[in-house]
This record gives sequence, C-alpha cells and structure tokens, in this order.
Amino acid sequence: MMGLLDLLSGGGAKGLRKPKNIRHNGRTLAEILEAHENFCLGRDGGVRADLRDADLRLADLHYANLTGALLAGANLSGASLRQAKLGRADCTGADLRGADLRNTDLTESHFPGANLAEAQASGIECFR
Repeated sequence: MMGLLDLLSGGGAKGLRKPKNIRHNGRTLAEILEAHENFCLGRDGGVRADLRDADLRLADLHYANLTGALLAGANLSGASLRQAKLGRADCTGADLRGADLRNTDLTESHFPGANLAEAQASGIECFR
C-alpha cells in the first residue's frame, strides 16, 4: 500500500501527473494534500483542500485522502482516484470523465451536475 510520502513524492502510474508537479492557487497539489491530511487529523497547520475549479486532469491521486475536500467544478478527467477517500467531498459540476474511481470511498459525497461518463467505478462505496 502506498503511503502519504509516496503519494506526495509522486510515486505512481505512468502517464499521470504527479501531485508535486500540479499547481493550484500558487501551491503544489502535494502541499495542498499534506495540509488537508493535517486538517483531517486535527493537526496544527491543517487546511481543508479547496480545489474548486482546479485543473487536475490526469492527476495521480490514488490513495489520496480528500475527505470533505472542495472539488466543485474541478477537472478530474482521466485522473486516478483509485482507492482514494472522497467521503463528504463536494464534487458539484466536477468533470470526472474517464476517471479511475475503482475502490474509492464516496460516502456522503455530492455529485450534482458532475460528468462521470466512462469513469471506472467498480467497488466504490457510496452510502447516503
């Protein structure tokens, strides 16, 4: 199983964009994910991930903890979110065309207006 440090350093599948190489609002995605992990754990310096309208096409986010993240309007087309945690995430209007959502936790997530065409969604958890 890949750990947080592996995710942040960019380990993962070929052809996908590494979190350390993606920027949103002046910060790398790796920095945003680390601050969000601290937020989820109640640690100092924790900040909820605000990735609204972010360009996350082909992002390597497998195993990422995006619980409660703000992803409204984000472009996640072709992204790998395999085995990620997206519980209570706001994905309103997000573009998830062709995204890999296999074995992802989508419990209580919100997807109104999201495009999930051709997304791989086997084994997802989506209660409530």
